[in-house]
Amino acid sequence: MYFCHHPFKKDRFKFVEYYQCKSKLNFTGFKRRSFFTKIIDLSQGEDKIFGNFGRNTRYKINKAKKEGIIFNIENNVEQFVKFYNLFAASKKIGPTSVEAIKNYENYFIITKAMQNNRILVMHAYLINEEEKRVRLWMSASLFRYDNNHENRPLIGMANRFLHFADMLFFKDRNFTIYDLGGYAYESKDESLIEINKFKDGFGGILLEESIYTSYPLLIYRFLLNKASIFLKKTTLPW
Repeated sequence: MYFCHHPFKKDRFKFVEYYQCKSKLNFTGFKRRSFFTKIIDLSQGEDKIFGNFGRNTRYKINKAKKEGIIFNIENNVEQFVKFYNLFAASKKIGPTSVEAIKNYENYFIITKAMQNNRILVMHAYLINEEEKRVRLWMSASLFRYDNNHENRPLIGMANRFLHFADMLFFKDRNFTIYDLGGYAYESKDESLIEINKFKDGFGGILLEESIYTSYPLLIYRFLLNKASIFLKKTTLPW
């Protein structure tokens, strides 16, 4: 569950996780951990939003426009899943599925950056009408599985362009908070630091929120992990 103010007492015996709660208090039956993200104020004017970007980010967005990169909405969930899972396999992260995305039906929007009818980048967003907030949920590009290395700068430009185009799209629909989907605060991981630098290029405000995980779910995950380790070390007769 996303964007609740705090976890609900009735859920403490369920398998449930609350993402990006406003509260930073501890609640009985849940383990809290901090979650950081970068947010952009969409109530500002378009020029102000763009002006708050770093110089390199502004340059690449403008260059993407000159390269003929355009913005579109993607209504085909299957298309997004296929595109994302190719990206996920190249990055060695977990895939998604049509069913997983449709669990949030009416609460997600998929966008894409295209050039000459070829998709370069896709973004999936969770939307919260009540809070007027949109949150980057999943992002995928051709970058990691495009064998033509000359295309990689183009894809980087397309990704920045798409973020800005998305901001304007949601701003026009009266959303006021654009959430970049997490920030690896004080991370020492070089790959995460690079992602942070990318997000820093859009300016914004660093925000601390909370993730609350129910103890039954924590115990389940712990046992599942132990079982997985055991099975890897054990040779079963069948």
